[in-house]
Amino acid sequence: MKPVKDPINPHLFKGVYEISYSCGRSYIRETGHPFQARIKEHESDIRLNRTQSFALTEHSHNTKQLLCLEDTKVLTKEDNYTFRNVMSPSN
Repeated sequence: MKPVKDPINPHLFKGVYEISYSCGRSYIRETGHPFQARIKEHESDIRLNRTQSFALTEHSHNTKQLLCLEDTKVLTKEDNYTFRNVMSPSN
């Protein structure tokens, strides 16, 4: 039997995500933007070398580690800011 609805791409949700570095470390944060949009923002930060206020690009720049943005993992989907904030280890 065919599903009634088409599956929704998980990168269109808000929530907590993880980006891996080539060194094996990872960056875990929450976002109120769709994951897809946040990943594009990170790509822009890297391209424009915005290292002063972004830990993700600062670590990548200082250690010359590559980011695996295409392998970004959606850890949890959550619209509520308070719940996302509690789930994110950055706090």
